[in-house]
Amino acid sequence: MDHMSEELEQLKGFTPYDLMEHLRQSGFSEWRCSMCGHETINIIGTAEQLFFFQMKASLTDTESDTRGFDVAMAVCDNCAHVHLYSCQDLVKKLKQKDSKASESSEKGE
Repeated sequence: MDHMSEELEQLKGFTPYDLMEHLRQSGFSEWRCSMCGHETINIIGTAEQLFFFQMKASLTDTESDTRGFDVAMAVCDNCAHVHLYSCQDLVKKLKQKDSKASESSEKGE
Protein backbone atom coordinates (compact mmCIF):
# COMPACT_ATOMS: atom_id res chain seq x y z
CA MET A 1 0.00 0.00 0.00
CA ASP A 2 1.71 3.12 -1.24
CA HIS A 3 -0.24 5.52 0.99
CA MET A 4 1.69 4.26 4.02
CA SER A 5 5.17 4.26 2.55
CA GLU A 6 5.84 7.90 3.51
CA GLU A 7 4.84 7.30 7.13
CA LEU A 8 6.82 4.07 7.31
CA GLU A 9 9.81 5.86 5.81
CA GLN A 10 9.70 8.29 8.76
CA LEU A 11 9.93 5.33 11.16
CA LYS A 12 13.13 3.89 9.70
CA GLY A 13 15.58 3.58 12.56
CA PHE A 14 12.78 3.77 15.18
CA THR A 15 13.69 1.04 17.69
CA PRO A 16 11.85 -0.95 20.37
CA TYR A 17 13.68 1.26 22.89
CA ASP A 18 12.24 4.34 21.13
CA LEU A 19 8.74 2.84 21.43
CA MET A 20 9.25 2.34 25.18
CA GLU A 21 10.50 5.92 25.58
CA HIS A 22 7.54 7.21 23.58
CA LEU A 23 5.15 5.28 25.83
CA ARG A 24 6.85 6.59 28.98
CA GLN A 25 6.63 10.18 27.75
CA SER A 26 2.95 9.60 26.98
CA GLY A 27 2.24 8.73 30.61
CA PHE A 28 2.77 4.98 30.41
CA SER A 29 4.14 3.93 33.79
CA GLU A 30 4.13 0.14 33.97
CA TRP A 31 4.88 -2.43 31.28
CA ARG A 32 2.33 -5.19 31.91
CA CYS A 33 0.09 -7.30 29.70
CA SER A 34 -3.39 -5.77 29.54
CA MET A 35 -4.93 -9.26 29.58
CA CYS A 36 -3.08 -11.24 32.27
CA GLY A 37 -0.89 -8.64 34.02
CA HIS A 38 2.36 -10.46 33.23
CA GLU A 39 5.47 -8.25 33.14
CA THR A 40 7.33 -9.81 30.21
CA ILE A 41 6.17 -8.34 26.92
CA ASN A 42 8.34 -8.92 23.85
CA ILE A 43 8.43 -6.05 21.36
CA ILE A 44 8.84 -7.36 17.83
CA GLY A 45 11.98 -5.90 16.28
CA THR A 46 15.74 -5.68 16.64
CA ALA A 47 18.01 -3.23 18.42
CA GLU A 48 18.20 -1.31 15.11
CA GLN A 49 14.55 -1.33 13.98
CA LEU A 50 11.08 -1.73 15.42
CA PHE A 51 9.19 -3.99 13.01
CA PHE A 52 5.91 -2.83 11.46
CA PHE A 53 3.27 -5.13 10.01
CA GLN A 54 0.34 -4.41 7.74
CA MET A 55 -3.02 -5.73 8.84
CA LYS A 56 -5.19 -5.93 5.73
CA ALA A 57 -8.93 -5.48 5.89
CA SER A 58 -10.74 -8.78 5.44
CA LEU A 59 -14.40 -7.75 5.82
CA THR A 60 -15.61 -4.17 5.55
CA ASP A 61 -18.47 -2.18 4.07
CA THR A 62 -16.62 -2.02 0.73
CA GLU A 63 -16.31 -4.94 -1.66
CA SER A 64 -12.70 -5.82 -2.51
CA ASP A 65 -11.39 -3.39 0.12
CA THR A 66 -7.63 -2.89 -0.22
CA ARG A 67 -7.12 -0.79 2.90
CA GLY A 68 -4.71 -1.82 5.61
CA PHE A 69 -3.42 -0.62 8.94
CA ASP A 70 0.30 -0.56 9.78
CA VAL A 71 1.15 -1.53 13.34
CA ALA A 72 4.05 -2.40 15.61
CA MET A 73 3.48 -5.41 17.84
CA ALA A 74 4.41 -6.67 21.27
CA VAL A 75 3.50 -10.15 22.52
CA CYS A 76 2.95 -11.26 26.12
CA ASP A 77 5.41 -13.98 27.11
CA ASN A 78 2.76 -15.58 29.36
CA CYS A 79 -0.63 -15.57 27.56
CA ALA A 80 0.49 -14.63 24.01
CA HIS A 81 -1.84 -11.61 23.90
CA VAL A 82 -0.78 -9.33 21.03
CA HIS A 83 -0.51 -5.61 21.80
CA LEU A 84 -0.71 -3.30 18.75
CA TYR A 85 0.72 0.21 18.32
CA SER A 86 -0.47 2.38 15.45
CA CYS A 87 2.16 3.50 12.95
CA GLN A 88 0.05 6.55 12.09
CA ASP A 89 -0.15 7.66 15.71
CA LEU A 90 3.59 7.17 16.25
CA VAL A 91 4.36 9.36 13.23
CA LYS A 92 1.88 12.00 14.42
CA LYS A 93 3.44 12.05 17.92
CA LEU A 94 6.97 12.26 16.46
CA LYS A 95 5.95 15.21 14.28
CA GLN A 96 4.42 16.98 17.31
CA LYS A 97 7.60 16.33 19.30
CA ASP A 98 9.79 17.64 16.46
CA SER A 99 7.57 20.70 16.10
CA LYS A 100 7.84 21.51 19.81
CA ALA A 101 11.63 21.03 19.69
CA SER A 102 11.88 23.39 16.69
CA GLU A 103 9.76 26.02 18.45
CA SER A 104 11.97 25.79 21.55
CA SER A 105 15.17 26.16 19.53
CA GLU A 106 13.75 29.14 17.62
CA LYS A 107 12.94 30.84 20.91
CA GLY A 108 16.46 30.18 22.14
CA GLU A 109 15.42 27.87 24.95
